[in-house]
Amino acid sequence: MSRNFQLRADVIETVRSYCESQGVSTYIWVQLDEACSVPRSFAQGNAIVLDISELAVNRFSMADGWLVFQARFGEANEIETIEVPLNRIVLVAPESDPQNGASFMVFPTTDEVKNARSNGAREATPRPAMRRPTRVK
Repeated sequence: MSRNFQLRADVIETVRSYCESQGVSTYIWVQLDEACSVPRSFAQGNAIVLDISELAVNRFSMADGWLVFQARFGEANEIETIEVPLNRIVLVAPESDPQNGASFMVFPTTDEVKNARSNGAREATPRPAMRRPTRVK
């Protein structure tokens, strides 16, 4: 992963950790291109906003310039695998206060990044065990 992608991944993870500690949901704003794999019916034009909170996603990982996770969408509650190149993320922020998030410049997805995904980079990424919410008594 290039330094630019590693820095983005670190910032996204830091904002996500902060939001979790504050008890608020973390959202990312994504400017879509052909490399993004998201449910397009939930996109507005050429953009989509996704909840990446710990309770909203499963199998969350960032590797090789990609953010990948599973989430449920729609009334049928179908599980979708989301794959977004880190260079397409515009903003990561708390749901309640997007002005205090971290914004990024968006740039085109390179063939190198696309190939990292298609050459099985996803399978090389260790997948965390499924997390379930816990209740403290």
